[in-house]
Amino acid sequence: MHRIDRRQIVNKLIKDTVYDSVMEILHESGGEKLTMEEVAAKAGVSKGTLYNYFKNKEDLMDFVEQQTLEPIIEGLREIRTSKKTAAEKLKDTLRFVFEIYKTRKDYVRYQKEITTYKHNTEISRRIGEEHFSTIWAQGTLEGDFKNVDPLLFRAVTGGAIAAIMDTWVFDETDEPDIEKTIQGLERIYSEGFIEKSRD
Repeated sequence: MHRIDRRQIVNKLIKDTVYDSVMEILHESGGEKLTMEEVAAKAGVSKGTLYNYFKNKEDLMDFVEQQTLEPIIEGLREIRTSKKTAAEKLKDTLRFVFEIYKTRKDYVRYQKEITTYKHNTEISRRIGEEHFSTIWAQGTLEGDFKNVDPLLFRAVTGGAIAAIMDTWVFDETDEPDIEKTIQGLERIYSEGFIEKSRD
């Protein structure tokens, strides 16, 4: 008979509660009120209990970042390994990433405000490089994509996503039109920016 490890269950429950509490604080008052004391109070645990799990606020936010990124990495892996065409995977990627904005907007804003450009770039690169390289390779191999340099493909795609998300976050767009944005990006991919010569 498989024995239930109650300590593991309790640890997971506390960590899940702490994560949800951080997200609530960011939504309610932004990063200014995000202190260990505030998180402990919101989570309904003592400050000492919180420090049993996290050395300091930096350690806590490293945990929150990891908890936020893991489902994103897993979601992109599912898109990447699906049986769809490269063009469909690209569209699914855009929808998936933009939907994250709706559920994690406050965290994205907080991260953008407190982390360096280099840190944000490293995260984006770590998540996006394999994903977009795989989609590019499939699309090129199957003839769905023009033979464009993979670095350019990654740069244009990743850059477009980052710029759009930044605009939504800092312009405080409440309900961006995700479908319209995806359609616009699809049109750019299929038609390009520059009008062909009519000579």
